[in-house]
Amino acid sequence: MGYWVLALQVFWEEIGKYAFFLIINAYCIIRMYQNHHWKYCAVIFILLNGWVIYRYWMEIINSYLYWNQ
Repeated sequence: MGYWVLALQVFWEEIGKYAFFLIINAYCIIRMYQNHHWKYCAVIFILLNGWVIYRYWMEIINSYLYWNQ
C-alpha cells in the first residue's frame, strides 16, 4: 500500500508542477478557437509557452554545464 501512495505522490509532483500551465493553455486554445478575445488569449498563450520553453532550456543548459565541468 505504501508504494502506491509514494507512486501517486511522485506522479502528482511531476504533473502538478505543470497543471496550471496545462489548464491556462487549454483555456487559451478554446478561446482562440471560439474567436472570443482571441488576441489577448494569443498573447497569454505565447508568453506562457515561451516561459516554459525558457525554463526547460535553462534546465538543459545547467545540467549540461554541470556534467561537463
